Amino acid sequence: MPRAQSPAEHLRRPGYTPANTAVGRRGQHTRDRIIDSAARLFAAHGFQGTSIDAIARDVGGSRATVYQYFAGKDEIFIELTRRGEQAVLEHVDRLHGLGPDADGVRSLRRWVRDGAKLYDRYAMVFLEFPGVGHAADLPPTDAAAVAGRYTDLFAQRLRDAGVVGIAPADAAAALLRITHMVNLYRHRRMFELPSATKTSDSLAVAMQLLLFPQTPDEALTTVVPARAGARLHEVPAAVAAEPDPDPSAVSPVRQDILAAGSALFAEHGFGDVGMADIAGAAGVSRATLYRHFAGKAEIFSELTGWTALEGGHLCTELHALASRGGSEKQLRTWLARYVHFHRNYRGVIRSWYDGSLEPGLAATVGRGLVPYRAAALALVSQARLPANLDPAVAAAIVLAVLGRMSERPASSDHETDYDTATLMATVLNRALRLN
Repeated sequence: MPRAQSPAEHLRRPGYTPANTAVGRRGQHTRDRIIDSAARLFAAHGFQGTSIDAIARDVGGSRATVYQYFAGKDEIFIELTRRGEQAVLEHVDRLHGLGPDADGVRSLRRWVRDGAKLYDRYAMVFLEFPGVGHAADLPPTDAAAVAGRYTDLFAQRLRDAGVVGIAPADAAAALLRITHMVNLYRHRRMFELPSATKTSDSLAVAMQLLLFPQTPDEALTTVVPARAGARLHEVPAAVAAEPDPDPSAVSPVRQDILAAGSALFAEHGFGDVGMADIAGAAGVSRATLYRHFAGKAEIFSELTGWTALEGGHLCTELHALASRGGSEKQLRTWLARYVHFHRNYRGVIRSWYDGSLEPGLAATVGRGLVPYRAAALALVSQARLPANLDPAVAAAIVLAVLGRMSERPASSDHETDYDTATLMATVLNRALRLN
């Protein structure tokens, strides 16, 4: 007996695709508007926080309007991802003319500016790219394969351009992760970044130096003039780290629960982990779990506190290192310790940016990020920044390197935290002229 159609299936236009001219231009326009509205709402409220009703209201129609073209949110998101992935590959294909001269700076600047527009349109798609974001509760897509093709194509462009002193694959991974993360910070109005145009221009200068540190200042300023008021006039004071709590105050059971939650958040993301999952991983009953924590947000909040505590001590050390003008070797040693810390707490740190956190956690996360930015600005104050590189953008680049280059996948069985730290130091030194 044939299955009865659901109301959504009955309403949705059969066989509708962008190439189906039988439906007409008006139908295509409506479909495009639905995807555009969903893209904005997903970016602002997350996938789970956006309803079909909200999309319909934004389009100016009804649920029936949306269901004429899509079976539900999953189908809308998959189509959005398909378009975003195609746009990403076309974007990297337009990158030509790189080099250590004004023409090369001009080509990279144009590409970075286009990338900022692309990010604003497809922010949720970028959050699925490995090494860039970590979005939860989303329909399965082929983002990892597309991200791999994107990086490979970019690395080939760098080989063709004659990039030296850093492996093209490493330079490609660094540039792509940094530009995407800085755009994410700007998109979410984090770290007091300037406008999209000003941020892109500063980012283009830093990425030009990452690829071609021999680029003369005249070539940089010819394309990106220095802007008034974009100087760091005062080194921010270090944020005092909280005193260490008494470890004996945390029971072994509570420690097991926190460790299980941290591991699960790292593997699956905050949104895809339930309390039953945490109880099973910790080896406790749900009743025991709920005696310690009211919900996963409370577990995440406590984990954030521990992450902020340990990270705060590291930030204090980085601030002191920057203030006394530490050597490159000292920076690499600090970065190696940071890499180890980041990998231990990556589930929490990733979730700070994945767009799926509950509103009540925003204040906790914000407090955790304050010492990182203060330390980054202190480090930037010691750099020989070009006059057209905004210090706020430079600090965001430091934070992007800490947040994403520390997750670099091992290239061999013998790679160590110090190896990863060495790459991170190389990226910072080239892009920001730290040494």
